[in-house]
Amino acid sequence: MARPDRSLSPHAARGGRDTRSDTRSGSDIGDRVRAVRERSGMSLRALADRIGVSPTTMSQLEIGRTQVSAVRLAEIAAALDVGLQELLGADPARGRAEGPDPVPSSRTQGRSERVDALIGAHPAEWREFPPLRLDPVLTAAVGLFSEAGYHGTTIRDIAGRADVSTPALYYHYASKQDVLAIVVAVAARETLRHVRAAAAGSDEPDVRLARMTEALALCNTLRNDIATVAFTEFRHLDAASRREIARDRSAIQGLFDSVVESGVRQARFATARPRESARAVVMLCTALITWFRTSGPVGAEQVAREHADFALRLVEARP
Repeated sequence: MARPDRSLSPHAARGGRDTRSDTRSGSDIGDRVRAVRERSGMSLRALADRIGVSPTTMSQLEIGRTQVSAVRLAEIAAALDVGLQELLGADPARGRAEGPDPVPSSRTQGRSERVDALIGAHPAEWREFPPLRLDPVLTAAVGLFSEAGYHGTTIRDIAGRADVSTPALYYHYASKQDVLAIVVAVAARETLRHVRAAAAGSDEPDVRLARMTEALALCNTLRNDIATVAFTEFRHLDAASRREIARDRSAIQGLFDSVVESGVRQARFATARPRESARAVVMLCTALITWFRTSGPVGAEQVAREHADFALRLVEARP
C-alpha cells in the first residue's frame, strides 16, 4: 500500500468544523435535495436523523425556508452518498455548479496534473517503485474499494477511515466518483510510465517485450491494491472519466501491439496472430491481481521475470 501523505487542508482534523460563513438558501437547493432523497428511497425523517436535525428543520430546508451552510450541504450529500455538485445543480456542459463554488480548493486543478503530482517524479530505473503520494482520503478509498467495492463504500466510510471530516473531504474531492476516478487514473498513468521506460531501453523486439512484460507484471504485483481497484471498479466510472483513462490503457496495449508486430516483421517472433498474442500477454499480467499476494511464497520480482518468459513463448520468439 502506498504511504499516506497527510497534507489535507487545515479543516481536515476529524470532527473539525469548517468555519467559513458561506451559506446557500432558496428553493432550488431544497428541490434538488428532495429529488435526490426521493430517488434514493430515503424518507425525510431518515435523512434528518442521519445529519442530526429535526424532521421539521429538514422539511423547511427542502421547501427553501431555511438557509443551508456549505458544511450542512456536505453532510446531506454524504448521507445521500452523492457528490456535492449534484445538490448544487452542476451544469454538465461547464463542469461546475451554478454560482460561486462553496468549497474552492486544490480539486479545481486539472485531474491530469493532480495524477502526475500523486505519482511523483520519474524513477531513475523502471524497476523502481517509490511510494505514491496518496493523501489519507485516497489511501482510505483504495482500501475500502478493495474490501467492499465502489457501491459498497460511502463517502462517510472514506472520511471515517481517513480520519477527516466530511466537509474536509469535499474540500478536496467533488464526490465519491471523483475519488475513484483519481485512483484509477493514478494506476493507469503510472503503469504507462513504467512500460514506456522499459520499452525505451532496447531496440531488440525480444528484449523490449520481455522488459515491458516485466514492468507490467511489477505494476500489478508491487501496486496490487490500487491495480485491483483500477481493474475491478473501472466500470463504475462515468463516461467522461472512462474515456480519459482509456487513453492511457490504450497506449499501454498499443506499445505491446507495436513491439510484437515489429518482432514478426523482423522474423524474430513466429506467431501468426501478433495482435492476439500481444493482448494475451497483457491479460496474462492483468490476471496477477486475482492471485498474487505479497505474503505469498513467490516474490513480485520472480513472478515478473517468469511472466517475461511466458510472453516470449506466447509470441514464439526465435532463438
